[in-house]
Amino acid sequence: MASKLPLTVQGGAAAWGTIRGSFHSLMALLIAALMLAIIYLARDAEPPPSEEEARVAAEEVGRVNSVGRAGRKGECDLFSGRWVYDNVSYPLYKEKECKFMSDQLACEKYGRKDLSYQHWRWQPHDCDLPRYFHILLSILEFLGHTSPPR
Repeated sequence: MASKLPLTVQGGAAAWGTIRGSFHSLMALLIAALMLAIIYLARDAEPPPSEEEARVAAEEVGRVNSVGRAGRKGECDLFSGRWVYDNVSYPLYKEKECKFMSDQLACEKYGRKDLSYQHWRWQPHDCDLPRYFHILLSILEFLGHTSPPR
């Protein structure tokens, strides 16, 4: 009969220990990279406006609206103006590249040929409407929808 010799793999346990150590090192490196990415992205993130900032902004918008309607010189009446064609700064986004575009509003996606409507903007009489004003109105609308009912 043939004698049974024990099978041995050269460096068996030591090899698995090395692989296990490499895996742990790789996981530690990935976790460190993830933490650095989170810190980097959080550093640039702008916090949402506080309720006090939103209230002040709303008062400013209300002041512009009410004073503008009264017709005082030097104030802007947002409700008196006209639509002007702006081929330079409009459209503000490309419809085909916007992944958030609703199908109900995606005219270009469904074959509309005349897209010149995207170049029109509202211009109040006797004043310039700053671009950030639209962002302010969007923030106020968002805060209005998220505030608890009274």
